Amino acid sequence: VLLTAEGIMDAADIARKTLATLRLCQRRLPSRPQYCFGIRAMLAVVRSVVQAHAQLPDLPDAVMLAKSFHDAIGSSLAPDDQDLFVDIVEDVLPGLRETRLPRAPPNGVEADLEASCLECMAKMHLDPDSQLLPSCMELYRTL
Repeated sequence: VLLTAEGIMDAADIARKTLATLRLCQRRLPSRPQYCFGIRAMLAVVRSVVQAHAQLPDLPDAVMLAKSFHDAIGSSLAPDDQDLFVDIVEDVLPGLRETRLPRAPPNGVEADLEASCLECMAKMHLDPDSQLLPSCMELYRTL
């Protein structure tokens, strides 16, 4: 219903694939206290799909959904579980493994936060290509 209300035409297919992916994550990924693949994760993916649809309207549904999974769930997973997560998404959305997922431009507040995070990472000699920046941005989006 949320996807349809936002004008996403293939909402039923996206919802079905979202639920299938979350169920696979719950079954196949190790149980960790910080992992949640229930309603909170589903809403995070739906919000991410809506945001991606608004910012990148010409993006194919499968790529938009894969991007949303990685933005909403992938950034919060332990590094050991990242490869398995990519495999799960590939199982539900075949053919996307080699697709480079586009990154929507951050809005004003997010752009400032990202710049501040990168500045702090540079001062602390941390790798800007690590999972730290996506994790920080995901934390901000969940607040």
